[in-house]
Amino acid sequence: MCGIYATNIPFSEDEVKLKLESIKFRGPDHTGIKKIDDIVLGHLRLSIIDLDARSHQPFNHEGLSIVFNGEIYNFQDIKTELITLGYSFTTSGDTEVLLAGYKEWGKDIVHKLNGMFAFVIYDTIAKKIFCSRDRLGVKPFYYSWQEGKFEICSQLRPISQHKKINEEAISIFLDCTYIPSPHTIFQNVYKLPPGNNLEIDLHTQQISIYEYWNLKPINKWEISYEEATSQLHDLLKDAIKIRLQADVPFGSFLSGGIDSALISSIAAQVSPDSIKTFSIGFEDPEFDESKIAAQYASIIGSVHTETLCTTQQVLEMIPKLVSVYDEPFGDSSALPSLLLNKVTKQHVTVALSGDGGDESFLGYNHFDWVTKFTKLIRIPFVIRWLTSKALVLNILGKRTEPIKRILNLKTANSFIEGIFVGYNTILEKRNLNWLKTYNSYQKLSRNVHQKTADLNIKLWLENDSNVKVDRASMAYSMEVRSPFLDYRIIEFARNLSVSFRYMPGRKKRILRDILKEYIPEQVFNQPKKGFAIPIGAWMRNELKEEFVTNLSDRFLYQVPNLNVPKFKKMFQEHLKGKSDYSSYIWRVYVLSKWCQEFGYFQESNAQPKSKIFFIIPTLQAGGAEHIISFIAQNIDKTKFSVKLIVLGYEKDNLYDVKDVDVIYCNKKRLTHAIPKLFKLIYKNNPAIVFGTIGHVNLTLGFLSLFFKKTKFIGRVSTLISKIGYFSKEKQINKRIKKFLYNRLHAIICQSSDMKADFESFLNTHSSKLTVINNPITSTENIIKTESSFKGFKFITVGRLSPEKGHVRILNCLAKIKSYDFKYTIIGSGPLESLIKEKVSELGLEKNVDYIPYTNQVLNIVNAHDYFIQGSYFEGFPNALLESCTTGTPVLAFNAPGGTKEIVQDGVNGFLVETEFELIEVLNNINKLTSIESNNVKSSVSSKFDSKKILKEYESIFQKLLNN
Repeated sequence: MCGIYATNIPFSEDEVKLKLESIKFRGPDHTGIKKIDDIVLGHLRLSIIDLDARSHQPFNHEGLSIVFNGEIYNFQDIKTELITLGYSFTTSGDTEVLLAGYKEWGKDIVHKLNGMFAFVIYDTIAKKIFCSRDRLGVKPFYYSWQEGKFEICSQLRPISQHKKINEEAISIFLDCTYIPSPHTIFQNVYKLPPGNNLEIDLHTQQISIYEYWNLKPINKWEISYEEATSQLHDLLKDAIKIRLQADVPFGSFLSGGIDSALISSIAAQVSPDSIKTFSIGFEDPEFDESKIAAQYASIIGSVHTETLCTTQQVLEMIPKLVSVYDEPFGDSSALPSLLLNKVTKQHVTVALSGDGGDESFLGYNHFDWVTKFTKLIRIPFVIRWLTSKALVLNILGKRTEPIKRILNLKTANSFIEGIFVGYNTILEKRNLNWLKTYNSYQKLSRNVHQKTADLNIKLWLENDSNVKVDRASMAYSMEVRSPFLDYRIIEFARNLSVSFRYMPGRKKRILRDILKEYIPEQVFNQPKKGFAIPIGAWMRNELKEEFVTNLSDRFLYQVPNLNVPKFKKMFQEHLKGKSDYSSYIWRVYVLSKWCQEFGYFQESNAQPKSKIFFIIPTLQAGGAEHIISFIAQNIDKTKFSVKLIVLGYEKDNLYDVKDVDVIYCNKKRLTHAIPKLFKLIYKNNPAIVFGTIGHVNLTLGFLSLFFKKTKFIGRVSTLISKIGYFSKEKQINKRIKKFLYNRLHAIICQSSDMKADFESFLNTHSSKLTVINNPITSTENIIKTESSFKGFKFITVGRLSPEKGHVRILNCLAKIKSYDFKYTIIGSGPLESLIKEKVSELGLEKNVDYIPYTNQVLNIVNAHDYFIQGSYFEGFPNALLESCTTGTPVLAFNAPGGTKEIVQDGVNGFLVETEFELIEVLNNINKLTSIESNNVKSSVSSKFDSKKILKEYESIFQKLLNN
């Protein structure tokens, strides 16, 4: 057992020494560092076999160098085979055998290995790095790879400098209590999955990762139960025997469970010397198994050492957990595991353990849950769904959310996955896409118990159990060997009938029947207490102050994606003894301590983030929607927690949204979306709800009647006076609109004209009204495309509706006499057919092109000479502003609204009052060519700067929050 390191980054030897020193506990017996070419190999040795200095690493042999962590249990067999092939050896350990085996068989050596291992081999001749990790992921392997530079290590800390937090990994941790491979807590640092090789070609700077072993589809063996029991017994004897090889003292962990009892019993039989066994006990009898372990030891004749541990001794392990586990690890049984290794190290250096028995032989309680769910799922879904909605659930108990979720599950696979990620969550938004990496379990067997066992092996065993055991043992320079993790036993057990391993009320059936040969059944057939601690009770008593201090608002509101209000409610209910949420509280506490250890999320002035919902009709090409989504994406996320609510369909999107959660109502009409909006606001309790466009604003005014604590803001996008009210019905509608608009806490107008227009509509000079212009949303990646067309190119972008004035633009263009021209129309709408008829009537078919809405508008505009706006009125012509950002000058009618706030006559284009004036400008080549592109850009760059305008919005939000 050791620590390994490799890199091609040019660190000094002192820097590498410091890196290795940070995990010195993995190998205190010798530190080796060697630079070969541009590769640095480092090794920390815990001497187990061949204690002589000749076996120190890095180990070299004929152009090959290796750093290796672990044990190859069948190395003697491989060594014998290599000797017959002409190899000779200078050491008596497994490292030299592994390196010689690689020289002989190359990467195929891994198929011959039976052990726990992670190693790096540098081939100095081929200039290649070859690495491998054992089949079950017993030994850790971390690596970073960026632009041809790599670091490899047994733990994260040495390769964590200057790394950014992986926020997705934090969310996964808060669901699972661990971070599964290939993810780590840091960006651009990964775990090599179990049963995988990694190769680096130093010539081409290419990295490749590929699998050499995995669980295979079940091929159930047709053997009798008696034959299976006999064969498994023989396999266990061999797996234990080959794990007893050591040149240092060894023993066996012994708890009150079946697995460690069976391993210790067989070890006592096959070992030539008396076996030493070790257990720890606790003051609380509910968690103490030491008396049962002592009975086992007396029966099998082991030399037994029992240590009674106090609560204080367990609590003293918390700093050790944080320092040696390197990334957040939320399995609280790591504390007694650390303590067990600490007391055992005083007597031996190697210990056998029973880890892995529950996975292959179906020993966990959740296998009983699977049995119950298979009965539940036979009930028609509609009945289960109605039951989940029934009020009776709220009467039955305190924690009904997981029950409701289980009742709503449609497949057994969903239930199985819930066992490992939970049926409740403390995340604001749960994304289980990462779980697809482990989806293979679904296809390996049709039996739900075996599916559960397979996901147990691939997900939980590697990332929880193996991590727990490795770090807890290495923290005290102990080596732990688990016979149940022999891949032969894993493969054998999986192909046995499930009934051989599991029966309701008799889990691990076959192991129990083997154990009867060593220990009477009445002795071991006692309730298993598990290797657990009363962490939930400690949170309410001994550790209450510690938890309250570390789970402050200052920390909680910095945790990405944590649903802080929900978590705080759970925390308080737990402290009051109303519910047991200790698992959730412990994992957040561990994250807090880890952040303190590694220096993340430590801003002393961190404040709770205010939730803001931005509501838009669609993510199509509309200017108002585009502006609101831009604000949602770019607002200060250290102050505000943002969600973008889209009323329409996700399939209709024309552009992507980044750095903000998007929720789709998937409704065609706003009236259909109102129930979902109501539910979202009720469930999430946002501080601010911000909408745009008239019908959304009116809906927010309506919703404000029900949510007194939420501030509702409307953003008007047109001149309301231009919407006529000619009938009695319209007049009634107008009064309703006034009432609903007056319900809003603030109204954003995009121009001074719009504000005056709205004040007139409301018959008041309201302080609610604020003018904020639209920002420049994008000036990046605008491409200038050249055209073979030599004449003038004009363009208009906007909805094809009467107020946009396309027809009068066409009338004016038809009067151009002095040059050839092209006119592009981007958009769609009710006037599309009429516009095409007008084009035909004016004989402009060769001049006019039509393009539907696209996310490439700016690039298309940039390919034209002038943007023409014919609108009769505009709230704020965003297309006009975007045209200026590309340097394309504009021709616009001086219509009521925001046009004159953008167009500076003679600077970035021309304002005209009538069609006659526009015709005059169009026929004046000298005037058209007098506008310079740089002037066009600079005319808007400062006034409509996005950072300035975002600050104006943030100021409005903060003002409302302070009132």
